[in-house]
Amino acid sequence: LRASRGNIVPFVKGLASSFESSADVRRVAVNIHADRNEIEVYFDKDKMEKILTNLLSNAFKFTPEGGEVRVQISNPKSQITNHVEITIADTGIGIPADELSRVFDRFYQVDSSQTREHEGSGIGLALTKELVELHHGSIIVKSEVGRGLDSSRKGTEFTVMLPLGREHLKDEEVIVTEEGETQEKSRPSVGSIPAAA
Repeated sequence: LRASRGNIVPFVKGLASSFESSADVRRVAVNIHADRNEIEVYFDKDKMEKILTNLLSNAFKFTPEGGEVRVQISNPKSQITNHVEITIADTGIGIPADELSRVFDRFYQVDSSQTREHEGSGIGLALTKELVELHHGSIIVKSEVGRGLDSSRKGTEFTVMLPLGREHLKDEEVIVTEEGETQEKSRPSVGSIPAAA
């Protein structure tokens, strides 16, 4: 992990917005909402882009014409933990309940004629989960065939939860940017930081 402090809200919005033109062609609505304009998080931009691109690609891939993809960025406060939640939900074909526990297994494919149309390697969600956990975060999925963003539609919802602050990170997982984002734990320079094993 090579994390630096940054505002994750425009980062997520920018990636989600990049799907809008292709969504327009397929008549899929894109709704992006954030509780706040600024939520500071330590994250690895390259790895976070892979996480979100994979989840967004799947959401659009499995959402039929006239459907909807919703991206929600929130910062719920609780007594147990302080984290940011990034939720990507769609009105797609849905995943049967008995398949949900295996969607993050490497090379696993939901066995249905509908999903076989969009078949891939099956490594996407497994890698996504690994990259989220590398951030000391977690990812959960909810889905119901025949039920989605509203009570009458099918759909799937992935939520990525990332901890705030930097106490959970090791020194070697944090890089110094040109803006000196990590100045509370100063480092000599980016080039002197050894690559994580």
